[in-house]
Amino acid sequence: MKRKYDAIDEENTKELTEDELEASTTEKLLQLYRATLSPSDKRIFNILQIRPVESMPLFGPKASEVPSTSASNPLHAHSVRANTILAGTIDDVKAYHTALLYDESKQATTSASYDLRFLLPLLCHILDEKNICDGVKVISNGWIYFIARGMSLKDETLRAEAFLAFQRFIDNFQRAQTKSARNKDAKLYLHILNGFKRGVVQLGECRVSHLLATWMVGIWEVLKQPTNTMFKCVTTSLFAKPTIEMTILPDFISFYNDGDEKRESRTWILNILYHGLKTTEDWRIAQKSPTIKFLCSSFLIEKVKTQRTIIGILTHGAGIPEIAETMTDKQSLPLWISNLIVSSNRLNMEIEAFFHKLATTCPMNDHRRKIFEFVRRKKGWLKIEKQDNMDTD
Repeated sequence: MKRKYDAIDEENTKELTEDELEASTTEKLLQLYRATLSPSDKRIFNILQIRPVESMPLFGPKASEVPSTSASNPLHAHSVRANTILAGTIDDVKAYHTALLYDESKQATTSASYDLRFLLPLLCHILDEKNICDGVKVISNGWIYFIARGMSLKDETLRAEAFLAFQRFIDNFQRAQTKSARNKDAKLYLHILNGFKRGVVQLGECRVSHLLATWMVGIWEVLKQPTNTMFKCVTTSLFAKPTIEMTILPDFISFYNDGDEKRESRTWILNILYHGLKTTEDWRIAQKSPTIKFLCSSFLIEKVKTQRTIIGILTHGAGIPEIAETMTDKQSLPLWISNLIVSSNRLNMEIEAFFHKLATTCPMNDHRRKIFEFVRRKKGWLKIEKQDNMDTD
């Protein structure tokens, strides 16, 4: 039996076989396409790759619409098309979660995430200098998230697309005649974009760490919503920086120690750490601030939900040998764990899992083995297998 792919038009539950998809016209495929990582969208993407498709294709519901344009002015028509795509083809909430959770190594098949292979090249064409684009829509409608995440990708082609879109976006803001009602927003965005640009130049390479890309995604989520409770805190911080350094986690201490009663800034920066700390490079950047020290020192006064986030962050790091060694020798986390007393059974299980990952990943010597054995006995946890093959002097 032919494998079937769901046509992902929300109002169309019809299923199409591979043969039916391949026999469909390009126009029909673009109407069905939502630029996600769903099975049907992936199949449509592959078909579109071998067909002649214009550089700025309308897709989804917009593909069946014909923008009103002036036939006598093709440049105007091109700009109208670009702004039509910006205005209504993606969902900003889904775009945010795509960028926050994007994992090149796994590439899950799901309609909950957008496909950057299609959207980043498209955005580059939209922001081409011949188009007069509403740059604010790039931010308010969530396209900026794709640029931020794209700048950290391992795929060199997609990363180059992201950096090109980033530069074109800045150029667009600098030359656009922004409507007066949005002029204040445009000035704010341009100041921050230039701050990011100077920071990237200082890196000496066209690649941003996963952690800093995640931080940028979080920053733009705040900036596009002036009603966001973090807006004042973030804008005050960024306005004071002509250059935003990309080799550190900017203002970690001030965000973590902000005096707001609800600790919203702490929750925000913890969310960035949870999703952003993936590699050794990310942890090296984070450790330029007293990150682990702050996480551990505030742990007992936090609510259970925040405590679980902290343990989740530390568990991610415990899976990296270099970081596990730092946690053990310099931060004394096994002894910190031994003194933790929590009432939540689920949290206690997560702490135990963190401990076992730390003990399994950290290169062993006699001193470290004795520490882990001490904690195991004190907490009454299962014996850890000795790792004689990983012993170090």
